[in-house]
Amino acid sequence: MKEKILLINPFYEYKNKHVWRHKRIWPPIDLAIVAAMLEQKGFEVTILDLNAVQIPIGIAAQKTEGFDKIFITSGSLDRWQCPHLDIDSFLLAMEEVKKVNPNTKIYIFGPHVTMRPKELLEVTKTDAAIIGEPELTIAELCEKKSLADVDGLAYIEKNDFKLTKPRELADLSKFPIPAFHLLPMKKYNYEIMGDHFTLLETSRGCPFSCIFCAEDQMYGLKYRMKPVSLIEKEIDKCVNEFGVKNIYFIDLEFTLNRDFVNEICDMLIRKGYKINWACQTRADTVDLELLTKMRKAGCTLIHYGLESGSPTILESTNKKITLDSLRQSVEWAKQVGMEVVCFSMMGLPTETAEDMRMTIEFAKEVNPDYISFHVATPYPGTTFYETVKNEVKDLFPLSYEGIYSEEFIRRMTRRAFIEFYIRPKYLLSMLRKSPKLLFRQSKLFLSFIK
Repeated sequence: MKEKILLINPFYEYKNKHVWRHKRIWPPIDLAIVAAMLEQKGFEVTILDLNAVQIPIGIAAQKTEGFDKIFITSGSLDRWQCPHLDIDSFLLAMEEVKKVNPNTKIYIFGPHVTMRPKELLEVTKTDAAIIGEPELTIAELCEKKSLADVDGLAYIEKNDFKLTKPRELADLSKFPIPAFHLLPMKKYNYEIMGDHFTLLETSRGCPFSCIFCAEDQMYGLKYRMKPVSLIEKEIDKCVNEFGVKNIYFIDLEFTLNRDFVNEICDMLIRKGYKINWACQTRADTVDLELLTKMRKAGCTLIHYGLESGSPTILESTNKKITLDSLRQSVEWAKQVGMEVVCFSMMGLPTETAEDMRMTIEFAKEVNPDYISFHVATPYPGTTFYETVKNEVKDLFPLSYEGIYSEEFIRRMTRRAFIEFYIRPKYLLSMLRKSPKLLFRQSKLFLSFIK
C-alpha cells in the first residue's frame, strides 16, 4: 500500500500594518518539485495550498487526516529571498494540524525554519526541521531513514538540540518537472501580468553577498542552472496542459550567465510560445543587445533591485552596483519595450533622512513603471542582522530602532510612494502609454499607502 504524504503551504496573513508587504497568490514551486520526486518513488502525494484556496484553517485541518507524514512550510520558494514577516498563520496552521493528527509525523521547513530551527522546533514541538533547500531532504525522510542519517535536519532528542550534516546543494538537472497537476493552477496570478500565471525557475544561487538578503541560507552562494531542455519541458507542460500565458522566472539573478540566457531565448523564439514572461536580475548584468533578444523572446517585464539612491548607502549594502548602471539598465529596458519594476528600501544602518530623500529623487529620475519602497528588514543570519542584533528583540524582527524610529521610516516610505506615483507628468505619460497599466498602478498604489 502506498504511503500518503501531505505538503502544506499555509495561508499567509500580514497583520502588521507598520511594515508593508504585498500578498500574492503564487504557486509553491518547491512543494510541486517535492511532490513530483515523491510520485516518482511511488508515494501518494497531496498538496494543500491554503494560500491559494484560502479556506478557514479549522476546516482545512480536517482535510489533513489519514496521511502518513505531513510537511508544512513557513514560506514557499518565492519568499525564500525576502521572507514574509508574520509567521502567526504558519504557527496557527501547525497547531490545528497537530490537533487533528496527534500521532502523525509532522515536519517543518522554509526560510524561517532555516533561520531559527531550534526556536521553532521548541514552539511547534514537531518531529524535525528541514534546513535549507527542502526537496532532497523531504524525499529522504519519506524513505523512512532515521533522522540522524538524513542530511540537512534539526531535531530535538531527549531535550538536546541536534543538527545533522549540512546538505549539499541540489543538482537542478536531476529535478523532475514540478507536479503542477497537484496545484490549483487557475488560482495563481500576478497583478502586473494577469491570470493564467505560474512561476518557474531556471537557476538557483547567487555569488553576491548583499548585507540585507537572506537568500544564501536557502539557496547557497553557488550559482546552478537547469538544462534548457528541462526548462523547455516545464514550459510545454504549463502552456499545453494548463493554459499558462504569463511566466515569472523567479531566479535570483536571471541574466548572471549571458550564454545561458541566450540559449533560453533561442529556445523560446524557436518554440514560438504565445506567452509573456518576466524575470529579476542585476542591473549590471544586462546590456541593450541582451535585452533586445530577451524582448524578442517574450520578456515583457523586468525587475531590478534599486535598493537606495544614496551612493554611500548603496555601497554599504555590498551589492557592488552603481547608480549609473541602474540608470542605464532601466533606460535600455524601456527602449526595447519592457515594463520595469524596481525595489528599494529605507532604514539601513547609518542611513539618514537625506539618504532616504536621495532614494525618492533617484526613483523619480529613473522613472520605472512600478516601484516599491520597503522598510529595511534585518533577517536573522544576514550581515544586516548581525550589525543591529543588539537593537532587536523579536525572533523575526520587522525592523529595528536605529538612527530613526520605525514610525519615521514608515512615514518616509509612504511619502516615497506618494511622491513617486502622484506626479502629473508621470500620470499623463502612463495614461498615454496604457490606461490598463495606469489602472494596475493605481490599485497597487492604494494598497501601498492604506
